[in-house]
Amino acid sequence: WNKLYRTDFLRKNEVRCIPHYLIDDPWFTYQVILRARSCRLLPDCTLFFTYNPQSVTSLKELQGYSEFLTEQYIGTQLLKSGYIHSLTGESFYNGLMLDIMKMSLYHANRVYASACISPEKKRQYLENLLSRHFSYPSHWHLDKNLMKLLPFLLFYMMPMAAKKWLVGFMVNINLKDKVKRWLHF
Repeated sequence: WNKLYRTDFLRKNEVRCIPHYLIDDPWFTYQVILRARSCRLLPDCTLFFTYNPQSVTSLKELQGYSEFLTEQYIGTQLLKSGYIHSLTGESFYNGLMLDIMKMSLYHANRVYASACISPEKKRQYLENLLSRHFSYPSHWHLDKNLMKLLPFLLFYMMPMAAKKWLVGFMVNINLKDKVKRWLHF
């Protein structure tokens, strides 16, 4: 990481990886983005660094989500949910909730579709991913993220059985591939 970020910034803001996490990039980057006052992207370095089809994670995901990968992603979502708790009054909080809900739904989709996870574990993982682990904002900001957030808020307020059924329906009709040209999902 010291090739991409100033180590004094990382130390000062206590930005850290989680020991024994294989998938620490999303958590690490999340901390950096929320602590940085400004940033400059280096497209040749960071774009390739953030997505590498030959990375260990990418190759493992091609085989379908395993229990290990799923637990790592659930752990990251829980870390993010806890990390934003102190930001409930910020105007950008809607975007933070949107990110967590979109990614949780993405992971739920991948878990449901995976042949590598037993039905009992799938049920547990889906219940975790489809539950809200973050606080609502201290006051709602009317902005574009709120408009994007509303369908996700409605989805997450549904009973668990309905949410799991909808995820299964989306997987069965292959909705992810049909909408991926409009959404990164």
